Amino acid sequence: MKVSSLPGRYALLCPSVLLGLFLHGNALAGPITFDTALPVASREGILRGQYVLVRATGDPTPLGRSITVQAAPAALAYGVTPRLALFGIVPYFDKSLKMNTPSGRIERSASGIGDLLFLGRYTAYALDRPGSTIRLAPFAGVKLPTGRDDVSDGLGRLPRPLQPGSGSWDGAGSPSGKLLRPIGIAVASNGDVYVTDARIRVVRLASSGEFKGEWGREGNGTGEFGNPVGIAVASDGPVLVSDYQRDRIQKFTSDGSFLLSFGASGKEPGRFNAPAGLAVDSSGSLYVADFYNHRVQKFRSDVSFEKIFGHPGRMGAGALHYPTGVAVTPEGKLLVADAYNYRIQWFDAEGNPIRRSGDHLFWLWPLRTSSKRGFKVPTGVAVGSNGLIHVADSGNHRIVMLSAKGEYVADWSIPDSNPKVFSPEQVAVSQDGESVYATDLSANRILILAVERQPAFQEDGTGKR
Repeated sequence: MKVSSLPGRYALLCPSVLLGLFLHGNALAGPITFDTALPVASREGILRGQYVLVRATGDPTPLGRSITVQAAPAALAYGVTPRLALFGIVPYFDKSLKMNTPSGRIERSASGIGDLLFLGRYTAYALDRPGSTIRLAPFAGVKLPTGRDDVSDGLGRLPRPLQPGSGSWDGAGSPSGKLLRPIGIAVASNGDVYVTDARIRVVRLASSGEFKGEWGREGNGTGEFGNPVGIAVASDGPVLVSDYQRDRIQKFTSDGSFLLSFGASGKEPGRFNAPAGLAVDSSGSLYVADFYNHRVQKFRSDVSFEKIFGHPGRMGAGALHYPTGVAVTPEGKLLVADAYNYRIQWFDAEGNPIRRSGDHLFWLWPLRTSSKRGFKVPTGVAVGSNGLIHVADSGNHRIVMLSAKGEYVADWSIPDSNPKVFSPEQVAVSQDGESVYATDLSANRILILAVERQPAFQEDGTGKR
């Protein structure tokens, strides 16, 4: 497939989106169904092989996606004692995805050794009698990133779900529940994805979608939330979370250890009335979309108040009406998702408004909501290292790509959106600018899009180097 001549566009057909739209992530992983209750005598070894074939067809969307995953894992079990057994599983994967594109039907595939899995099982209780067996045998383990996670083809690097390996270490564990109305999302420099959701928590995921941890619960104490909404990750690792209900910001280590909290209810500088989206710039300064105060506040890296961007209003440069998302460009400009003014606004480092994108008629309703120019309640915004801007246009159920000047480049609509729920809510972009993540509040999932290869995109929007 030829590289697009546009400065960039969404690969609407990105296999990564299958994580949310077509298949569960474990379907692409290739299920391994070895019975971990297999009896293993002390000092006895057992070697077993397995072949698994998974096919998924019947995609109702125009993409016509079909997936074939062949898995051939080998498992070695060894009895250390009569109660303790160890298991080692080495999988081999062959994965392929076929889908329709504007250039015709294509296939992307990868094969190779996957991640090595070690498990330990301890039989705490066993009752054997004629015709029945009762066993209580908990097990735990760790996955080693032995499989490749950097396989590429003629279209570029394959998305995570098609890679033989995950590229991450994972201990045994499971989240307290599936995502429920996810809102905030952020991507760390190592590729980890952080999500806030209605279970009053922060969920940490690998870029492949695998669970890596979570923290938070309902309450007023440290590490507790009333309604966690916005989330951002600083370049040196700390995670910042806004509490929309408690009017405060909390700071954590990358694994959820509490560091500090600041903020209180009010209109004065440094106080909040429903803090929403967050962004951190290269110097560590934090930007907060102060929803009901109709402004954005900037705090230094030591969380001391610095300045206010924007003012309440429905018309004119700098006027904000329920801002929900913020982002900082590589040049240090601030972008604001001015949700109920139906537009995106740019501010310079001094707080001066310099640009707007989006149309509305006398601020009452958006114009051209299905076209290239208008927005209907844009709730999130993110900027890639390549300068491309990504907007969560929630009322239109789509993600819109803009140039650095705010000119329309491409958009992608959720094919099975719920017309009664505005979504996607927030958007984030990977460090390399090649993957876009969005929270689909209505379907309790994360959408993942690939950005097609494009030349470096400069502020003048020409794509010239």
